[in-house]
Amino acid sequence: MESQMIELSESLIDELVGAVGLTKNKINHTIFWLLFRRITNRLAALGAPFDQLAGEKGLPEASAWCLTHFCNPIKTRGGENIPEKGPLLLVSNHPGAYDGLVLFSQLKRRDVCWISSEIHFLNMLKNTREHILFASRSDASNRMLVMRNAIRHLRSGGVLVYFASGHRDPDPAVYDGAESAMDEWLDVFDTFIKYVPGLKILPAVVSGVVSPYWAHHPITWLRRKQIDKHRLAEFGQVITQLMRPGRLMISPAVSFGLPVSESELRQEAVDMNLRAAVIERGKSLLKDHCANVAESN
Repeated sequence: MESQMIELSESLIDELVGAVGLTKNKINHTIFWLLFRRITNRLAALGAPFDQLAGEKGLPEASAWCLTHFCNPIKTRGGENIPEKGPLLLVSNHPGAYDGLVLFSQLKRRDVCWISSEIHFLNMLKNTREHILFASRSDASNRMLVMRNAIRHLRSGGVLVYFASGHRDPDPAVYDGAESAMDEWLDVFDTFIKYVPGLKILPAVVSGVVSPYWAHHPITWLRRKQIDKHRLAEFGQVITQLMRPGRLMISPAVSFGLPVSESELRQEAVDMNLRAAVIERGKSLLKDHCANVAESN
């Protein structure tokens, strides 16, 4: 167990190096290991029991447990809309941080899978990786294979959590641009519908996973692109939470729309553009979500 913890901790160092825009090489790895290993050790100490719990009781229960270390109780709206069985494509924005854990914790199904970029830390969690389809950023043939495996999972009746833009989106609670980011959702819905009979598509919106303090912290000025500022804010937030457990607890919110079938989408689609119809449902849910969160605060 100790050797696994060390390996998990080391795997996180390069993620920190990349977050501040430095080259991932041996020198930077060594420097960051000396500076941050106490922090990565603490995250690794959560990763091991999380993975064990995912194997014993399922990803949703493991996710709910993990969130208790970083978040107040999740504000959930529309959870009753989640189908308990059958092929389900859960389409969500991707504000980062704990958004995946927030979504998984609400599903109450063990047949959950999601598409992720190649993250060594996750790949080392043997039970958790059974729920992940790792997609390469540079290998087109790998991405095609991931798509086929995603379809196979859905055809077996499972849930696929799909972050539709393929990259981080602005957290609606702290950044502008969440609605326009939905216009970048990838054009994959026709393919899923074509090859998965009986598929239901369920839109979801997550917010409040990045704290206002870190979203606008001066350290984010180190990066030029907004997506890199966002990523750096996440790391600063998580580091703070690991250094001072319980001092910075965030309050995520998630809303689920109504599940929609192929026939319903085709009735809504203009010029048979299913992607546009899904995006419109996502934007409508986002507006309702933000209004509901503002009203409850």
